[in-house]
Amino acid sequence: MSISAACIDITGSSRAMDVAYLEGDALHLRTESNLKSFLDWVTEQKPNIVAVDAPSKENIGLVPQRRAEYGIPEDRYDNFRIAEVLLKLKNIGLYNTPQENPPEWMKRGWDLYSLLQEKQYNLLDTPGKVIPTERMVFEVHPHASFVVGLGWIPQSKQTLAGLLERAAYLRKECLELSIATDGTLLDVDQLNELQSVAPTWDSIVSDGIVLPSLSHDQLDAIAGLITALRVIHRDADAVGHQDDGVIVVPEPLADSPYQWKHK
Repeated sequence: MSISAACIDITGSSRAMDVAYLEGDALHLRTESNLKSFLDWVTEQKPNIVAVDAPSKENIGLVPQRRAEYGIPEDRYDNFRIAEVLLKLKNIGLYNTPQENPPEWMKRGWDLYSLLQEKQYNLLDTPGKVIPTERMVFEVHPHASFVVGLGWIPQSKQTLAGLLERAAYLRKECLELSIATDGTLLDVDQLNELQSVAPTWDSIVSDGIVLPSLSHDQLDAIAGLITALRVIHRDADAVGHQDDGVIVVPEPLADSPYQWKHK
């Protein structure tokens, strides 16, 4: 069966990179140890869309020139790309891409974009409604995908509550998009596991406690994949400026800044 879309979560170290992809109607997860192994997989499997969790273009210092056009406050966000500022102005927390000394994981991402373009993937860099085409590659930011998809800001992914909020969104999306999740972390009912623990203070002292396990890296990769699938369904939007890159989110940004459900 053909692979319609894939998303890779870029890391800057020797740590393995998580990949989520849709083959037929089924969600799959894999890990890649390096860019070469991922590119070999892309060459063999030929996913039509590749989403990458890393900046797609370098910061060329557009913000000072474009403040009035985008309503960017004075003396803020000079060292961000336009796409990053537009998300920050909606209360979506994310990294900035520095003009000087970018971290290694960003450089690794730029290498990947270049290598994919050599394999005839077309980099999306036009803001606005995303129209799917053959052999696309584009930037995603999983936290932005979660916020825009949920319509509110989830708790930190370092907490169990934040992980469950993200898993709930992804389970809903998979159901709506008729994606089979058999054998993946979304196939496990973590709520049932949580409810079955029924701990007491005494039981924790004597036996400890085991809570449901969720990988935030895998959740991030699936969120990027869901955004890619929203591109296929023509729901997605690209935020930013052509010259320093766009970030694709699963639907257009809300008019007002997003709010936290639980601070």
